[in-house]
Amino acid sequence: MSHNVVWGDSFKANIFNKGRVIGVANLELTGEIADKLAEAFASIFPIGSNIYLSRDYHQASGMIKRFALGGVLAVGVNALDARSIPSNVMRHKLLQDDNAVGGIHIRQSIEDPYKTEMSLYTSEAMPIDSKITDAIQRLYFREQFRRVEFVQIGSIVEAGKPKEIYIKDVENLIGGFDAENKPRIVKNYLAVNGDRDGH
Repeated sequence: MSHNVVWGDSFKANIFNKGRVIGVANLELTGEIADKLAEAFASIFPIGSNIYLSRDYHQASGMIKRFALGGVLAVGVNALDARSIPSNVMRHKLLQDDNAVGGIHIRQSIEDPYKTEMSLYTSEAMPIDSKITDAIQRLYFREQFRRVEFVQIGSIVEAGKPKEIYIKDVENLIGGFDAENKPRIVKNYLAVNGDRDGH
């Protein structure tokens, strides 16, 4: 059995739940596991590809994200660092970027605040499907991660201004309604600024 399989029996065959990996940060979802999951995910894409990474406000999410970022870089994929923003804002930016192949978002679980979630997304900003999770798990459990020359290690790139783009696009969408049919919108400044996450 692989030395990095530290979870219970239910995680030995399938560590994903609807495109997410969930566990207590630093005990179940450790930095090493986050690193290897990110390596496995990024390894399914060509060298030089781009993957967005983001997180919520919690320090545990920040720690896990740093390990995931290292895993992405190690296999020759560039990390587009969106910093602390909600997942929906990162996914909006991911969907608009034709040069990005996927995204990773780290947050504290809404269902259980003691647990951290590592969510993986396709280039269409949708949760990864069973075909992709199978490919990731195969690489993860066999530890068959791609190894690249030092000159091919990925780069960290600022993701631009995803929050500002998201707000502008929402405002433009609202402006497309006529006065009689315009919906009532309450802007959640906490969510947009990454202090509370949402879908």
